[in-house]
Amino acid sequence: MIGSAAQLDVSMNVRVKLYGTLNRLIEDYEHTHGLLVEIPESATVADLLNSLEISDNRGAVAIMEGRVLDAKEPLGDGNVINVFQRIAGG
Repeated sequence: MIGSAAQLDVSMNVRVKLYGTLNRLIEDYEHTHGLLVEIPESATVADLLNSLEISDNRGAVAIMEGRVLDAKEPLGDGNVINVFQRIAGG
């Protein structure tokens, strides 16, 4: 018998591509394929970055389909997220 949704460990997969020095955080990272990351169904951009151990001080910016995502924005199964590191200078 299948339990209620509250009892199930519901998750989804998103594909992540890392840019700049962020790709050095993941051993054996291959940019061509990116990473397939399993996260909880209710996960946000912030949850995804936390699961990848990308801290706030790295200045990561998540982009999907050409749009900058807010940290609180929910993600969906199958999303492709590009994570860039902010660049500063003058």
